[in-house]
Amino acid sequence: MLALSSIDNHPMLPIPDQFLR
Repeated sequence: MLALSSIDNHPMLPIPDQFLR
């Protein structure tokens, strides 16, 4: 589930948005 969210927020980085935030 996190993977899908990460791709939606950051298609270039396969990292969850929570990690970046």
